[in-house]
Amino acid sequence: MSNITPESLVSYWDYEDGNDIITADSFDSDSAYEDGGYLIKPLPDRPVEDLTLLSHERENVCKYENGRRYHRYHEGQYAFPNDNQELERMELHHHISTLAFGGKLHFSPITTGEGDHSPILDLGFGSGIWAASMAETYPHSQVIGVDLSWTEPLWCPPNCRFEVDDCEHDWLYKKDYFELVHIRYLSGSIRDWDRLFQQAYRHTRPGGWIELQESDIELYCDDNTLPPDSILLEWFVLMNKAATASERPFIKTQLFKSWLERACYVDVKDKLFKVPINQWPKDKKMKEIGRYETLNVAEGLEGWSMALFTRVLGWEKDDVLVYLEKIKKEFRNRKVHAYWSL
Repeated sequence: MSNITPESLVSYWDYEDGNDIITADSFDSDSAYEDGGYLIKPLPDRPVEDLTLLSHERENVCKYENGRRYHRYHEGQYAFPNDNQELERMELHHHISTLAFGGKLHFSPITTGEGDHSPILDLGFGSGIWAASMAETYPHSQVIGVDLSWTEPLWCPPNCRFEVDDCEHDWLYKKDYFELVHIRYLSGSIRDWDRLFQQAYRHTRPGGWIELQESDIELYCDDNTLPPDSILLEWFVLMNKAATASERPFIKTQLFKSWLERACYVDVKDKLFKVPINQWPKDKKMKEIGRYETLNVAEGLEGWSMALFTRVLGWEKDDVLVYLEKIKKEFRNRKVHAYWSL
């Protein structure tokens, strides 16, 4: 039976207490909106030019809308772009997640040594960086990435492959097959989480694992520096309204525990990680994460918002762009000590 045991995740997650209050650094009023430099060093992951959309597939699986490229296979199910700008941002987001997780790709204590060739499944592989990194880390395991878009790195280990498919449709894999099913940042893209978890359970081998790495689509603040009338909160309300209307709502992460238990997973554990929206923290590591997150938001905000605002809320493209400039400015305000939760 697929399971998550207390001995595994509690001990692996115990190094970071997500309930700790982040201490803010001090800034004067004139410098509160300064970028302070987006990046403090080059990304250690493989170069972004390694990202590609296979040219012979591009016209068949993509559409262009408001200057961005989107998937065409099962069109509209995923409201976010798959162009180079977004793929590069996904590389950055992967780096942010890895920093927040203390350098870990996963927390499940999987057993994939030389004598164990159990496959690993990555649902919604995005740029492919997590799947490729896992394949490099576990060379004796087959890593399979599934996504609606045919994007993949130009180079990846030979034990890694990518497939275009809809993970909400019936899975064609063998029963009791995977050692690990990995899901990351699919909130807002899934209509029926219960069915997805049931399929994952059915196709995970006895003693195997499912691991979700998701983020709440709302901001948190521990010191009341995020005003209740902030334009940031307005943006989150609009995003949630549009996603709910499209029948793929953003899910509060604390709901996943009960949903996994409903799918027969046992001893499910969760853990909170905080990602500051900019470089407001005093702690060196959190400030570094916040600096990367500043760029993540700057590069990602249009892609996250455009399709939902224009397709669902009926906004014009130019109105969205003007509105998002205000949102970007407030995300850079280091007087607001807000953070995302992972």
